[in-house]
Amino acid sequence: MKTVDWDYKNSDLSPVLRSVGLGEGDTVFVHVCLDQLGQPDCTTSQQSVQFLFEALKAVVGTEGTIVVPTYTFSFCKQEVFDVHETPCAEGPWSTTTGFLEYFRTLPNAIRSVDPIHSVAALGPNADVLLANLPRTCFGKDSVFDRLLQVGGKICMIGVGLEESTFRHYIEEIAEVLKSSSNATKNTVFRAVQKLRRALQPFVETRTQARAMGTES
Repeated sequence: MKTVDWDYKNSDLSPVLRSVGLGEGDTVFVHVCLDQLGQPDCTTSQQSVQFLFEALKAVVGTEGTIVVPTYTFSFCKQEVFDVHETPCAEGPWSTTTGFLEYFRTLPNAIRSVDPIHSVAALGPNADVLLANLPRTCFGKDSVFDRLLQVGGKICMIGVGLEESTFRHYIEEIAEVLKSSSNATKNTVFRAVQKLRRALQPFVETRTQARAMGTES
């Protein structure tokens, strides 16, 4: 058996994404940590970023919309936020900032005017999700509220579901933060149940690279 120096083939990405429930016309919010997948069968990190984008586009098609986190926390750090220029912050929600930066600077990609939790979107639903947003990151009519309304999916690539930012929307809607100072165990339990029900139709991919790779 021939030894290979990669963990997965980039050509495996599209079939794997389809196998976990993504398909033509989907609106999908993508969290990415490519390091967790191992070494791809390409030579540069830029190539792996491009291959992932191409795989996602191939799966959702021209009628699908891709959304990624481009958070900056500029307001929290008392820094100026430029919707066109401020780079994405790295964090456990998406450690592959190279993919986030590549995506947000693509032609026709748009970014929400949010100095804390901005997101970038590309596709027919981009305007539906990002235009005329209210002054709330996670409340009613926020990006995440709209994502739910359009039947969007969440795709975690190399990232655990606990890092899905969508959970903060559920917390706010369930008023967990508001009641946290005097919340009873029953209140927390009900909020957790709401979170589970809301996330049920969403897609989580915790794909392991070695499961995708094949040896030849």
